[in-house]
Amino acid sequence: MVMEKASQHTFIILTKQPQNIDLTEPIPKNVWIGVSVNTQKDVWRIDVLRDVHTSVRIVSFEPLYEAIVASLKDVDWVIIGAQTRPLVTPKTGWVQNLIQSANLHQIPVFLKNNLKPEWETKKYQEYPLKVK
Repeated sequence: MVMEKASQHTFIILTKQPQNIDLTEPIPKNVWIGVSVNTQKDVWRIDVLRDVHTSVRIVSFEPLYEAIVASLKDVDWVIIGAQTRPLVTPKTGWVQNLIQSANLHQIPVFLKNNLKPEWETKKYQEYPLKVK
């Protein structure tokens, strides 16, 4: 696998179809796997991600279209962002609830720059430190 040979790099694979990940093949430590969750109906993707044996599991709530309630257990990194072109900005409460849920599990949070300006003073741009 090319990614495994390029171990000096970190590859991030983000998918909306986690059920298509081959769970029989080992995933190199430098390959992080994530899922996109845009609405409540996409939360099942997080459950599938838990079965993936990867060094870092990512959930990207981008673009965030509505309030989402989900367990972030066994997630290593949360990314939150708005939709660009056209700009659709998530409500402050939706973002705050996800941040609180991530904090509960001590998960680093990365807020994209395309969120409302009110987040500029509370800028979360954390990265995962642990690699399994």
